[in-house]
Amino acid sequence: MLKGKDANGGFNTAIAKVYPERLNSAIAKAAYQSVQAYAELRERVEPLSSDLEKKLSFDFVAESIVQPDCYI
Repeated sequence: MLKGKDANGGFNTAIAKVYPERLNSAIAKAAYQSVQAYAELRERVEPLSSDLEKKLSFDFVAESIVQPDCYI
């Protein structure tokens, strides 16, 4: 049941926001193809600003752990 909150106060709907594996794969392929096409233009891309670098996350956790919506 996705309605309400769990014993820890987290919303039961949180697990439903996780994309299925095939959808994740399709999104990753589309992102890769977009970046690859952009790179072929050989345009200069400025590095991320320091305020955006702080929001980068490279956390890898088990599939059973639902990630937060954002890192603030």
